[in-house]
This record gives sequence, structure tokens and C-alpha cells, in this order.
Amino acid sequence: MHCVMNKNKTTYAEIWRAWIKYCHEPKTIFDFKDRAKALLLLGILAFIIYLLVQVIFTCYNIKINLGT
Repeated sequence: MHCVMNKNKTTYAEIWRAWIKYCHEPKTIFDFKDRAKALLLLGILAFIIYLLVQVIFTCYNIKINLGT
């Protein structure tokens, strides 16, 4: 039995471009729902982290001077 193999090596750049293309092409309406849920979860997580840092800085009376 003869085995046909691809002689060309796939580069990491090609794999990366294919992955990005796959991620940017939703296939069904469920993909839109999943992405919306993920975006909402990311926003909520960022807000919780912001509040946590704010509470920690307030408790320890830390002031940040950003050069003003």
C-alpha cells in the first residue's frame, strides 16, 4: 500500500493565519451567542478586578501618582 505524504512543511505563520481566520468566521448563530457570552464574561471579570483593586488601594491608603 502506497502512503502519500505532504512534502511541504507547514510553517507556524500558516498555522497562525489559519487559526485567526477560523476564529473570525462564525459558523452558526450559536457561535454569535457563545462569543457574546464570552465578551460579557470578560467585561464582568474586568469590572470585578477593577473593584477589587480599588478596595485594596482604599484599605491600605495607597495613592498612585501618574506624573501629575
